[in-house]
Order: sequence, then C-alpha cells, then structure tokens
Amino acid sequence: MVQLISGLAVVWWCVAISTVDLAVRRLPNSFTLPGYVVVMVYAAASGTVWVAAVGSALLAGIHLLAHVMSPGSMGLGDVKLSLPLGALTGLVGADAWLWSLVSASVLTATLGVVIELRKLGRRQSGPVAHNSPIAHGPSMCLAACGSTAFAWWT
Repeated sequence: MVQLISGLAVVWWCVAISTVDLAVRRLPNSFTLPGYVVVMVYAAASGTVWVAAVGSALLAGIHLLAHVMSPGSMGLGDVKLSLPLGALTGLVGADAWLWSLVSASVLTATLGVVIELRKLGRRQSGPVAHNSPIAHGPSMCLAACGSTAFAWWT
C-alpha cells in the first residue's frame, strides 16, 4: 500500500513538473529541489540513503556533462531534475536506473527526429514555424516512472 501511495505521489509530481516544462521550457527549483529532499528523506528513513545518493550523483553527473558539452541542448533544470529521479530509480535498482537514463534519451531523441521531419515537410510547402527547444523533463519523468513501475511489478 505504501508503494502504491508513493508511486501515485511521484506520478502526480512528474505530471506537474512535465506540464510546467512543456508550457514554459523551464524546470523551476520550487519543483525539482523539494522533490529531491522528499526522496532523500524517504531513503534516509529506509536506511538506503547511500544508494539514493549514488543514483542521483551519477545521473546528475551525466546530465551536467551533457549540459557543459552542449548548453543549448540541455538546461540546468534537467540536471537538477536528475537528482530526485536518479535517487528514485537508484533506490529501485541499477537496472531501473539504467533503463531510465537510456529510455529518456531515446524518447527525447525520437521526438526531435519527428519534429525535424515535420519541419522538412513544411519547408517544401510553406513557411517554417519558429525553432523551439524540446523539453527533456517529460521524457525523464516518463522514463523514471516507467522503469520504476516495471521494476516493482517484475
């Protein structure tokens, strides 16, 4: 029962933060950092804070490296979002953590390809819409929730 309630709370938080990211292309600290605190408090209470810390540090490190290498492709909000999502998936296990990382990247890349293909189709028939960045937060949230749910149910 606790896992179900916790899972529903995480899904609600992910929907809220994804909605904001899609609307304004920003992941506010008022969402990302309290989410990290909640996951870490849970981890501390369950005696797994080290596992959560490693998961969050590794995921945030990977995202920070991507941000430093290409600041225009990933914002610091994505780096901060990786803290709670890395901790959460780390608590579930290395497989969930890895699947979350890979599937979020695949989801965002696939969306980028689809958007570019649609732009190519429009270039032949008319003006091109403005170039807007792709929000990576929703892919990160969907991947984390999906990999966590899969790990819990298997």
